[in-house]
Formats: sequence, C-alpha cells, structure tokens
Amino acid sequence: MNITAKNERQKMNIEWLLKNDNATYESLDEGRVQVVRYDTKNQQPVAAIFRDNRKDPREHYRYATIERREEAIQNQVNASKTYHQAKIDRKKNKKNANIKVGDILVTSWGYDQTNVDFYQVTKLIGKATVEYVQIGSETVEETSWCSADVKANPKVIVNSIPERGRINPYGVKIGRETGRITTTDDTHYRSWGY
Repeated sequence: MNITAKNERQKMNIEWLLKNDNATYESLDEGRVQVVRYDTKNQQPVAAIFRDNRKDPREHYRYATIERREEAIQNQVNASKTYHQAKIDRKKNKKNANIKVGDILVTSWGYDQTNVDFYQVTKLIGKATVEYVQIGSETVEETSWCSADVKANPKVIVNSIPERGRINPYGVKIGRETGRITTTDDTHYRSWGY
C-alpha cells in the first residue's frame, strides 16, 4: 500500500490507524485528502480524514451509517477543492497598486493621537519595490484644539535619504504601515494630544 502522506508524522498516524482490523486507505483530491476507513468491533463505521499537511486527522469519528461516513468524506474533499481553488484565484487576482515615480503616499498611525506622514516615490526598482523619501506637510485648517487637516507638501524634503518599500495591493509598505496614494489636494486629519 502506497501512502501519499504530506509529512512523516501524518504517515505514522495513518500507518497506526491501518493496524485496525478491516482498515482501508484511500488518497483523494490529488493527494490532499487522506482517508482511513474501518469498522469498530460493534460494526460502527469510522473514518479518519487527514487534509493537506495536518499531522492529525481533520475528522476522526464514528458514524451512524456507512452513508453518513461517505458523506463526511465527500464534504472534506469538497472543502479541500474549494480551499485550493480559492488559493489559486487569489494568486491570479493579486495585483499590486499602480505606483509610479512622483506619486505621493500617506501613512496614518498612532494610539491616542493621529500621526500623518507623507512620502514621495523617487524610483521604481523592478516590479514590486520602490524608493521613496519623506516629504513635509502643511496645515490646511485647524479643526479644533490639538487637531488639524493637513496635506502633503512635496517642496519640503524631511529626510532626503531614500528608503525602500514593497508594493502591495493597497500601496507601499512603509515601516509597519502601508502608504496609500494621495495627492497634494487631499486633506488628512491629524491630532496630537488631549
């Protein structure tokens, strides 16, 4: 019997289950689902269903009837197919944000205050990396005590040493934040204390 387990621990668990009387093994969904079927001493149908790289069974139950056992196995096969198709679809649809040299990025962060930083893309490196510099901001309007609406000011370079960030579907990874595309006309809320 050829066991197509995904890892050694899974294979050991399957081999141990196959020691039961009348146990059978089947590999389904291109090897992504491993099934061991057997009956208890009281003739109750049992299935141990392994999925993907899990070392332990996803399900290991006694069933009232053989039909229920087969239904549970088919449900796991369907779930596996759905999961792997969704994974393929995510990879196909994963597109990076359309970033170009000169774009202005904004990050917003903070716990009891809202810090807003602006950056400008200075260079594209390959398809998924950019170089950027931090630029200044200007206050558009004081909205209340310790808060204001601000916008980017690309004429002021805060830090001229370029840094690199990876492009993702939402913008550019800048430190722990993601810089989203903005313009010099867009305003952003900033607060700095209470």
